[in-house]
Amino acid sequence: MRKAFEARFPTRTLLSVFVIILGLIPAASCQWAPMVTDANADTRIQWWRDAKFGLFIHWGLYSIPGRGEWVQWNEQIPVDEYAKLAGQFQPDKFDPNAWATTARDGHEICRLN
Repeated sequence: MRKAFEARFPTRTLLSVFVIILGLIPAASCQWAPMVTDANADTRIQWWRDAKFGLFIHWGLYSIPGRGEWVQWNEQIPVDEYAKLAGQFQPDKFDPNAWATTARDGHEICRLN
């Protein structure tokens, strides 16, 4: 049985596969390394945790079809077709201060109830 296995999977092939896999391990582990080092990160994240409120707004081309930020992927819209939305995206009424005020006021209302 061993000879049949060696005939189908020669030692050199197995060794080559093993070496390739070992070579990929460092590349895979690099994906989990922090991208930015920030000496104040612990302080800032602690403030956020203590505040008990966070808001992350997703806003972009996908707001035009209005079916979520994964619309291109979920509906498999080709890149060239999706790119046409850029001509329609006119954020001229974008007011980040108004958004922040609305979020703050809404948070205060929820905290009072």
